[in-house]
Order: sequence, then structure tokens, then C-alpha cells
Amino acid sequence: MSADDDTPSTRMSLAHALVPLLNNEHDCQRRMSGYVSMRVVTEEGRVLDADFTVEAEPGSSLLSLVLESGSGSRASTDRVPRNPDYRPALHLLLTRLQQRGAILMEGLVDSRKTASLPEAERRLFHTPIHLAQVDDVEALRKRLGTAQSRVGQTPGAVGAGNTTRRIRLRLLVHGYGLHDASRLAADLAVPTPVPSTLESGEPDGRSIIEVPTMLVHVPQTSAALLNLEVGLETQTWGFPGHLTYPQYQYVVFGVGASPRVPLKEWLDKRATLYVCQAGTRPYIATAPHMPDEVAEGTVKWLTRIGIEPLGVLEDVPLGSNGPLSPEASDALRRSGTHRGYGRMATTDVSRLFEWMGLPLTPDSEGVPRPPLNQTAPVMVAPKAHRQTSRAGSGAGRQMDPAKRIAVEQHAVELARQHYGKQGWEIEELGKPFDLRLTKPGSERRVEVKGTTGSPTSVELTANEVRHAREFPTMDLFVVSDITVTGTSPQFATSGGTITLLTDWHPEDTDLRATKFEYRLPS
Repeated sequence: MSADDDTPSTRMSLAHALVPLLNNEHDCQRRMSGYVSMRVVTEEGRVLDADFTVEAEPGSSLLSLVLESGSGSRASTDRVPRNPDYRPALHLLLTRLQQRGAILMEGLVDSRKTASLPEAERRLFHTPIHLAQVDDVEALRKRLGTAQSRVGQTPGAVGAGNTTRRIRLRLLVHGYGLHDASRLAADLAVPTPVPSTLESGEPDGRSIIEVPTMLVHVPQTSAALLNLEVGLETQTWGFPGHLTYPQYQYVVFGVGASPRVPLKEWLDKRATLYVCQAGTRPYIATAPHMPDEVAEGTVKWLTRIGIEPLGVLEDVPLGSNGPLSPEASDALRRSGTHRGYGRMATTDVSRLFEWMGLPLTPDSEGVPRPPLNQTAPVMVAPKAHRQTSRAGSGAGRQMDPAKRIAVEQHAVELARQHYGKQGWEIEELGKPFDLRLTKPGSERRVEVKGTTGSPTSVELTANEVRHAREFPTMDLFVVSDITVTGTSPQFATSGGTITLLTDWHPEDTDLRATKFEYRLPS
């Protein structure tokens, strides 16, 4: 509950929800362990007669929601009902967990009668349930009831069985660690608003800003790590086959944890995360670019995307105490079990960039972004088993000088063709800009860049930036996905996709230092 929710009515609702009971053995055990029974308050202010707790189990990395069993009804005359609002309480608890993007990791019948059974025989479901993906909470509630009615039944038993037994739901809820059991219980008990825009706040005042993110798992092989290194340097990544993806704002690559494990085990692991801003939307590649593509002379990664590396988080937890939301962490795991295809999820970017130590400011479309000039170049951590030689790296800055010149000349030639069709007289200079265009009474200047990768970012010299800021009619002409064939020094180039920025003026926030000049002490 946030400070904004601390109103008299909310305090009264919470007071009604706090019902420490000592009616049975389970209550005594929870009380001795410091867990207090709660009751759920509806949006209308009604306190449901059904007790629950949230616990941190010893030896577990998960929180557990325990809902006490129900029996009888208010209409009964032969005995006092116990927890008669079991079903609506479970529905409301699942709904509030869904609002918080929780994952039901495990569900068990947790009654005394079934305590002697192994957990495998008491389970309510066999795979984690992402509540954000559940369309019908009431249908889920009924499914849990049906599952618990079958636990411990003797073969051939007749009847529907008990659907209101004491159950334990082991949870993963982003923003709640093992020390937050009491806070989660209090938040679930009362109708604390969770905006549908997915932007809210945590008790410490930090804003939660969840945005769609692509998660990509990269295996720890030499070829994959070399591709990642070149991909980060050239702001380019690719996937096999023709793929389409929904809108996303960030791309996070994960290295260092084996994905072929159950989700519960995965969340106890650690990995290194490479965080990138989304660049060019998915498009079909026309030229080899990654080292393995260049070596084989073919396009292996047909669907290509642009990325802008922003930072790296080395050896961070993948669970709720880490920088990713549970949904995003699981998406990273599923990417690794599906050949490294990108998997979509929402994650709290304010938490992600808090880990990176970077501020966030909304761009022109309201998307939170860190200023590029406050980031540093991102490099893949050295690996003893990784290859050290490669054909080239960097957009427009291939290691082979002849190849670099061939790509640059191809881009300039496409620029000359483009502006020549518009009737401009063209003079090629090279420095401090590439082309001067003239017509009677007007002049335009053009900086040309070429790359075999995606059109995400380019390398500029200090003189190129200064001239672009001083001259009012300056264009940036970028040719990406250039095909290069042949061997040094006889390279042939073809193709390419044009990106044109007219009246270009590079802002400080879009520039990042990649080189420095150091003055030696005298």
C-alpha cells in the first residue's frame, strides 16, 4: 500500500482484513512464525470470510499464498461454517495477483490429511501459470477447485470431492522478494489500484514503467559469442527464417545460464544481460553480415533487426531480486529453448536502468529512454574459448581497409545517383563532408555512410558533427545491408537500403563517445 492510499477508509479496510486467529494448528504455526492471517476486502468494502496468509517458505526462493480450507455455509444449521467465502476470495486473490503480473509457479493441496503424500501427488497444475496471459480468472479458479478435489481420492471413489481445501500457491511477483511477504499480503487484502497503463509506484517511491521488450538468449559457443560481439558493434542482429514481431521498445540479450531447466530452477540462476534500445524494425536481410554468414558466403539470419547497445549487467540474478520482471526472465529462458528466437514480454525499464545507473527521459513519443551520451560502448566480456580473429566489425568500419573503402564508395555512388536524378550538380569532396550539391540559388551538403549491417547508428568524426551543426542544409545519407563479395583487395559491392535524414542536426543526447585523444604528460 502506497502513501497515497493511506486514507481513513483504506486503514479501516486493512484493519478489517487483519484477523489473527488461533483456532487450529495451522493458525498457531503461522502465528509463531510471524505470519498473520488476513481476509480479503472487496472493492465495495465487504470483508470476505476466508483467511489467507503470504509466507516465505524456508529453503525456497518463492513466496507462498496459503488459503485456508472452507466448509459449510451460512445457511447451515448443524455446524458453524468455516471460511464460507473461500471461492470469491480465491477469485479476488487471483485477480489481484494478475494485476501485478504474478506467475503461479506451483500449486499444492496443503491439508493435514494429504501431508503424508509426496508433492507430486498434491499438485494442482504441472507447468507455471502466467496470470497476465489468463483471459478468464473464474475459469482458472474452477480449474484449481477441480484439481484439488482429486488429490488423495481413493481409486473408484464416487462424488465430486472437496473443492475448497487448504491450498498453497507458490508465487513469483515482480517487486516482492522473500522479505516482502507481509507487504504482499496487505496489498492483496485491500483494493489497492494498479493502473491498466502498467505505470504505478513502489513503496520506496520508485516509478514502475513497463514496456514491451524482446528477450534473446545467446548460447556460450565461440560462434554465437563472436556473432554477439559483432552484432553489438554493428547494431545488428538476426534470426533464421521469415519472422514478424509485435511492437517492442528494447532488446535484451542474455548469456551465461542454461535455459533447458524448469522455470523455478532458472530463476535461481544468474546471467549477463546486454541491454539495447530497439532500432530498425524486423526486415529481410539481403547480404551476409555476421561472421558466420561472411565465412559461408550466404545469409543465414534472414530476419534482421537494428539495436542500439546501451549497457551491460554482468552476472545478475534472473529471479525477482534481479533487474528483469518474472515474465521477461521466463521469456529469456524460452528464447534459449527455441533456437534463440526473440521472445516478447513486458518488463519494468525503470528497474532495469536503475541497475545500470542510467536516467530515463521520455522521447517525443513518450517512450522512456536513457540519453545516449550518458552510455558507454558495450563490449562482450572476453572468453578464453572464443575466437579472436574476425573479418570485420563496426558499421562502416570493417577491419579490412579495402573492404571498408569498397563499402564507402558504393554508398557514395548510390548517393550520387539519388541526387543526380533530382537535378543537382554534384561535387565529391570527402572532407569535412562527402558531397556538395548545387542548383541555381541553393546549396546542400551531404554526409554519406555505408554499412553491411542495419541502419541504427553510424560513426562520426568531431569535424563531421561540427560541420553538420554549422551548415543549415545538411543531409545524412546512409546505405545499409550492402552486399560485399570477392576477396581482398578485389571486392565487389551491390544492393543496399537507403535511409535519408534531410536538414540533419545531430543532438548531444544522440551522440556517444567511442574514442578519446589522450595528451601525454610533459
